[in-house]
Amino acid sequence: MERRLLVLRTMSPNTSSSDISSTSNAEILRELFRKILHSLLGESAGETVLLLLEKNLQQDLGRTLWEDPRRIYYELFKIFGEGTKVLINIMISRINQEFKLNIESEKIMKLACSKDQSSAEELRSIMRLIVKLYRDFMN
Repeated sequence: MERRLLVLRTMSPNTSSSDISSTSNAEILRELFRKILHSLLGESAGETVLLLLEKNLQQDLGRTLWEDPRRIYYELFKIFGEGTKVLINIMISRINQEFKLNIESEKIMKLACSKDQSSAEELRSIMRLIVKLYRDFMN
């Protein structure tokens, strides 16, 4: 039985696996973030959050996730307050489930809030793994 990822179930009909495999890490992260957010909040609320994030970030969400994950955390905090921790916990749980990983959400939040460059690098390392698993699944 073929296992289908959440992101595949909700992919638009004109998106093929070859389109995904040729995209950058930032584009894949943006798409995963979007799909998971939509699955948790619903399409309308998820899209509203994404629009608020992109308006406040004034740059691509995926690029910001990759280059400055701390900023994403704080922008989410502006929207959800203390609920940000719950949202991230559920998002990480979904990523763990979909990609058979064991990422600790508390560690992700700690890394995302840190001003230390090594924390950003460690977070990018985790994101690289997720992107690699996604690409492997798509091929």
